[in-house]
Amino acid sequence: MISPALQQLFDAPPRDFGPTPLWWWSGAEVTREQLAWQLGRFADGGVHNLVVINLAPAGPAFGARTDDPPWFGEEWWDRFTDTCRIARDIGTRLWFYDQIGFSGANVQGAVTRRRGVRRLRGTRGVGRELPRERGRLGG
Repeated sequence: MISPALQQLFDAPPRDFGPTPLWWWSGAEVTREQLAWQLGRFADGGVHNLVVINLAPAGPAFGARTDDPPWFGEEWWDRFTDTCRIARDIGTRLWFYDQIGFSGANVQGAVTRRRGVRRLRGTRGVGRELPRERGRLGG
C-alpha cells in the first residue's frame, strides 16, 4: 500500500512530470499565430512541456517542402523567441533539441566544422530572461 501523499502525486502529477512530446517545426509555414494556437491546444490537452525540434533541414533536395521560414534564419529565430514568450505567459516549459550529429543531413555538423566558434566547448546551463509583456495570447 502506498501513502496518500504518494497516491496524490500519481493521481495529479506536477506539470514537470507530464508528457514532453517532440514538437516538429517542419513541413508547414511557421507563423506566430499558428505557434500560439498550437501552444494553446497543447496546454488545453494537459501538455505543458515541449521539445522544439526541426526534423532536418527540409527542402526539395531532401524530398520535402522548403522550411518556411528557413531553419535557423533570422525569421526562424524570431518565431522561436515569440514561442518562448507565449510559453512563458501560459506556463509551458520548452526545450530545444538541435540534433547535432544525428540527422542524415547533419547540417549542424557542417556548420561546426566550418565555424569552430559555434562548437560547444563544455556543458553548462544557458538561460535568458525575457521581459514580461502584457497583451492577449497570440496577439
